[in-house]
Amino acid sequence: MDCPICAKPSNDKFAVKYVNVEKCSACGHIYAVDVAIDHGVQEMPDPNAMLRTYGTRNLRLIKFWCKFGFLGDNSRLLDFGAGSGHILRSLTVLMPGVRISCIEADLTASNFLKAQGFMTHNTLSEATLGGYDAILLIELLEHLRDPVSFLMEIKKYLQPGGLIFLSTPIGETRSGNRNLLTYDTSEHIQFWTERSFALFCAQARMIFHPCPPGVMYPMSNLLIGLMREAARTIRDKIQGKRHLVGFLSIDQENLCRELPQSTSNAQACLQEGSLAQPWHRQQLPIHTIGGVSVRFNK
Repeated sequence: MDCPICAKPSNDKFAVKYVNVEKCSACGHIYAVDVAIDHGVQEMPDPNAMLRTYGTRNLRLIKFWCKFGFLGDNSRLLDFGAGSGHILRSLTVLMPGVRISCIEADLTASNFLKAQGFMTHNTLSEATLGGYDAILLIELLEHLRDPVSFLMEIKKYLQPGGLIFLSTPIGETRSGNRNLLTYDTSEHIQFWTERSFALFCAQARMIFHPCPPGVMYPMSNLLIGLMREAARTIRDKIQGKRHLVGFLSIDQENLCRELPQSTSNAQACLQEGSLAQPWHRQQLPIHTIGGVSVRFNK
């Protein structure tokens, strides 16, 4: 089976905790093989337990989105892979004017979301093309069989200037470490490297604007949380990232460019640049992903 990111053959086959995988010889991407079509669909956990665990984190995350202009009071939001909807339930408390649509493949979760009053679809084709200011892809990409085709399709549902917020775990760090939490979830079938993720963004004509991964983690104590974030930053610089968190904007300059044929050409597509829609002028430091420096405007 060829790599789902760059279509090159694998040069390494091995077993991880729940699945057999192959590793791409070109971009280093690790992907599950010989799995059922619906293997990536995750059953809904206890929705109230999830809200108790992540409720405070959710409020902090939503405030972060507002600060950086991702969401406004009347934004139209699409959450793909909404699960139990614990983020959306927090969002309705903090920003009741946001118009929310959900897509969830698990039938139990989908019915739960409908019972909570959310407009819920089972497939992307039921959503509105070009109808959303913001799209959430939180802990989703690792569940998809064809993430490149998916991203090429879902970006059509953004309004001009719209943004995608995503998070996804790394499957192998730059230092070669595969002792990572992503392998502890049985439904994961894509295991990213920084290089394969950079190629993934370039293939889909999108620019990744990284955020500190700490925005995704519960924080019971502010001081301890800040210390952990500082430790993660140092570790990531030395060993490589373990969790990718950030925004995706459409790469307007390269929309008509021929698809890159190699990892190096793909990385050339990921040049520094502003978002499709300007935010505040103060800039965050340059971040590096897949060997490519990128910056996003605050």
